Amino acid sequence: SERILELSSFELPMENDWENLTDPILLSVFSYLNFHELNYASKSCKNWYRVAQDESLWRELSFRYLGSRFSRHDDSWKSELKRLTYHAPVHLHQTCESHVDEVYNVCFSKSGKYIATCGLDGNVKVWLFGPNTELLHSRQVVDPPSYVNYVEFNEAETHLLLNCMIKGDTGDQCLLAVMSIEKKFAVIAARQSWFPNFRGTWLNNDTFLNADVLAYFFSNDNIKLVACTFYEEDLDDPFLLERPLLDRLSDNNVDLRSFLEMERDEFRPHFVKVIDWSEWNRDSPTKRTEDSNDNEKVVILFQRSLEWDGVQRIVFYKADIDSETPSVTDPIKTIFIN
Repeated sequence: SERILELSSFELPMENDWENLTDPILLSVFSYLNFHELNYASKSCKNWYRVAQDESLWRELSFRYLGSRFSRHDDSWKSELKRLTYHAPVHLHQTCESHVDEVYNVCFSKSGKYIATCGLDGNVKVWLFGPNTELLHSRQVVDPPSYVNYVEFNEAETHLLLNCMIKGDTGDQCLLAVMSIEKKFAVIAARQSWFPNFRGTWLNNDTFLNADVLAYFFSNDNIKLVACTFYEEDLDDPFLLERPLLDRLSDNNVDLRSFLEMERDEFRPHFVKVIDWSEWNRDSPTKRTEDSNDNEKVVILFQRSLEWDGVQRIVFYKADIDSETPSVTDPIKTIFIN
């Protein structure tokens, strides 16, 4: 018992001595730590925490990890190192060697696991994203001078929506096409889009959005947004999967349903996105509970003026995508971009 008491009385001053080390000694020891270790050390006691906040330590760490080319923008070197480490953009790049011409669009899947690319060479490719991005699928959808202008994953990451510009002797035409990732990267559905700059988007995993722009050019009718639901149960024949893209226009595997009409004006629709109505009112708890059915959506259109003034705008519409008759509605909001 005397030995235990003697050891206890010997160790107690040692613990107090660690807490009472002088600032120069602590600064010297802390200078060998990285910023994670320095944060852990600062939690030991109040004295260590005080010394661990010294600007000279964090300035040295900033120079060590980031180089001396940075000037301090935040109030302290510690907050500056945190900002540059966790919040500043990081430039990552990899040469897309598989394409042989200009790449027009790059799209991430919802999970972030996959990347889709398309471009002037008429190819569409899907890549597994990672430290060494790996090519998983590739298909020549159209032959130059035709090209693929846009590509987008559906939420389930099973299909791609393509915007294809077909060059021909009788003129150009634009197609919206669906490509199946699970069926050997085959095009399984296509619809003609009379307005080449309208990219289309997904409404759900088996339905994409097109625009009835034929009326836009040749009549005074409203522009219609059309939900296009495709079916692929009859496309298991390998021969059918290899058919040319234009042959898909004659397939009867796409159901069309107009769900929104917009007043005809002097703006061309280009890009479109769809969000839930609840997302539109996410900052208002009261409004979030109103009209929050799954079929209530906000359609967001980016449009450009037909005039030479270069005016652009973003227009927001509320729409019921399950409505049997298309709703004719005014925008709930319009933002002009000069």
